[in-house]
Amino acid sequence: MASLSVSFRGSVPYGIQTFDLTIELGLGKRAKHCSGKLWIDTENHPVARPLTGQEIIIHIDGSLAFAGVLTQVGDEWLNPVVYKVTFDAIDYTLQLDAKLVTGTFEEQTFQERIEALLTEYAPTFT
Repeated sequence: MASLSVSFRGSVPYGIQTFDLTIELGLGKRAKHCSGKLWIDTENHPVARPLTGQEIIIHIDGSLAFAGVLTQVGDEWLNPVVYKVTFDAIDYTLQLDAKLVTGTFEEQTFQERIEALLTEYAPTFT
């Protein structure tokens, strides 16, 4: 079975007992949507409830498999040491959605233009 590491913004990677994940690929075979269930071993780890809007990063066998933002979260304690989390997440493009980008960029490099757009329209996008 593959090894899985999941962290939510501001947390250490959780000890995962079991998992069930679905990762959908978009253009260029880049992960665009992820949903799943995680059974977290809390015996050695404090657990903060993940919240909608938080960042989620998933590594499978040490390789980045998905990174994005939680859009739905459900949770329940199955027993004193096993915490079950169900979630849906979308890649970081959610932070860029619904913005009409306009501007005039003269005598700027491509990098300067991108930085200006991110600063103006997506200040939390890193």
